[in-house]
Formats: sequence, C-alpha cells, structure tokens
Amino acid sequence: MMLILSKIVYVFITPLTWLLIALIISVLAKRKRIKRVARISSLAIVLFFSNTFIYKEILRGWEIHAVSFESVNHHDVALVLGGMFEYDHSVDRISVRRGADRIWQALTLYNQKK
Repeated sequence: MMLILSKIVYVFITPLTWLLIALIISVLAKRKRIKRVARISSLAIVLFFSNTFIYKEILRGWEIHAVSFESVNHHDVALVLGGMFEYDHSVDRISVRRGADRIWQALTLYNQKK
C-alpha cells in the first residue's frame, strides 16, 4: 500500500505534472480569466523549473558539508556505497571512473585507524 501511495504522491509533486495540468486547464477552461491564469502559471512553471541557477541553489541546500579527517571519531565499521566501478571493454578490466573519491576517503580513514 505504501509503495502505491508513494508512486501516486510522486506523480503529483513532479513539475511536469503541474505543467500538464496547467496546459490542459488553459485549453479546456471556458472563462478567459481561468485560461489566462493557467497560461501564466504554465509559463511560470517552465521558467522556474528550467532555471539552472535555482536548480543549483536548491541542490546546494541538500549537500552535506565536508568534514575534516581530524573531527571524525573512531568507528568499528565503515560502509562504502558502491557504484563507482565499471567494466572498461576497451582495455578489458575494471575501471574506476566517477565517484572514486569515496573509496580513497574510506581508505584514508582506515589507515588513520578511525
């Protein structure tokens, strides 16, 4: 039940859904005022959600700030999430491309006995 509810909620919080609803209202509405408000809303949705400055500022709020190695306490277990390795067919071996920084940081913490 929770899975279905999460999918339904996701559809209604997506800006594309807002845009489609505003465009449908602007086409189907009979009153000129409602049509105008729907058109202005659709334009505002496009301008707001396609603005890379606003997008980057919102993402910056979600980022976790870096912590110095000295401020990290001792832990018995470390979990490094994968996804940074991929198979490179051109050289026939496993390659570390993007996201390798997390494994190096984990190894540094391990070497410092943290």
